[in-house]
Amino acid sequence: MSYQGKPFIEISLRSESDNITFTVKNSISRVNGSAPRIASGIGLENVRKRLVLLYPGRHELTIDERDSVFSVKLAIKT
Repeated sequence: MSYQGKPFIEISLRSESDNITFTVKNSISRVNGSAPRIASGIGLENVRKRLVLLYPGRHELTIDERDSVFSVKLAIKT
């Protein structure tokens, strides 16, 4: 996280009668205007595979990057 600009992290967990929604948003720090470093790990791919195994047809994972904001939303039907 950079001290330039206004860095932030927002975390939200919402539970309804048949749905749980988890949302995380954070600012993206760029060094000297460069593109963000792309991780070479397999973390997100492992998360996707586990969701398919644990919640087949009952989940939605959305990952987005816009305007220097990275966001992840996970909705699970209970």
